[in-house]
Amino acid sequence: MAEETKNTEELEQTSAPSDSKAAKKRAKAKKEKKAKSHKVSSYIKDLKSELHKITWYSRKDTVKSTILVCVIMVVFAAVIALVDYLFGSGIALLGDLFN
Repeated sequence: MAEETKNTEELEQTSAPSDSKAAKKRAKAKKEKKAKSHKVSSYIKDLKSELHKITWYSRKDTVKSTILVCVIMVVFAAVIALVDYLFGSGIALLGDLFN
């Protein structure tokens, strides 16, 4: 009789861990899903907080900066075009020298 109860206990112990493992897996998956959703909500909350800290320029300052950037781009484009033309002319003159 003692052996039967011992065998029954062993059987229950061997089947219980598999049930327990499945339950642990489900609990772990649920916990990870909850942690992911918490991470996302925390990220959005932090993002909103950081956006409120930004100092935005006024419209007047933005227009001035934009115009300045456009003028500088035109000046640099002209300088690069001039240098390109000079190098091209120099190479052409060198080519004519050796012909």
